[in-house]
Amino acid sequence: MPGGSSSLTIPIAIVIAGALLGTGIYLGLRGDQKSARVALDPAANGASTAPSPRPAVSEEALTKEVVSALEGSRATLRTTCWEPAAQVRPTPAQARLTFEFTFAADGTQIGRGVREDRHASRPDVTACVLALLPPIRVQPPGANARVEVSFALP
Repeated sequence: MPGGSSSLTIPIAIVIAGALLGTGIYLGLRGDQKSARVALDPAANGASTAPSPRPAVSEEALTKEVVSALEGSRATLRTTCWEPAAQVRPTPAQARLTFEFTFAADGTQIGRGVREDRHASRPDVTACVLALLPPIRVQPPGANARVEVSFALP
């Protein structure tokens, strides 16, 4: 064989292996979509399609409870997270966050997400707040519930 053909063997083998791997992943994921569709469609599983019952506690009441819990932690979050960060870097002068809390039917927190305001972003403060803020418990809403709350430091 001429020297040029052996130098193409490795790249061709890589392309073939990539194509086989991609095809396997594609076909594997296609199969998962079918089973996920069945699991998410209650009618397909023989379950009732009646609407879920409304929460026993209103979203407004849950939001007030969450705001109260955040306000109860404000002093600790200010001294532990905000003040040290502001001494190192004083701007922006405020850290504005939007929390998304998800609660189970019994009132326990099952999820928490946070978005930072683009113009008042303090990643160091946000990381500290998330590390220090304990899970919040609310009155049992009777069904899974989600609330969104704005919060700012200092």
